[in-house]
Amino acid sequence: MPNKWTLYDKAILTRMYSTGTQEDIVEALENKFNWKAILLQANRMNLIRYGYGGRSGESKYSNNHVYCPKCERFMDREKAENKICPYCGVTKVRDPGNQSTRRNK
Repeated sequence: MPNKWTLYDKAILTRMYSTGTQEDIVEALENKFNWKAILLQANRMNLIRYGYGGRSGESKYSNNHVYCPKCERFMDREKAENKICPYCGVTKVRDPGNQSTRRNK
């Protein structure tokens, strides 16, 4: 019989889901639920996962970071002076914007 979600489990999920790693969330829930079950419950609770391509694509990097498409790195806005990547020299460093990989139908 599958495990039931207790109020305690839901409180842990609410606290950790938006920014916690997959491994940390599963461990905090004492391995009672697999990741698919956790995603399903989070969806039922209308929780949003920031920085992981969540429902509305919010990114934890959107405020003080920029993104280099060549070396695929996020970095502090201050490091990328004049929109130049300090790691690879690309001049097309940009704001991360919407990070969601879901397509609108």
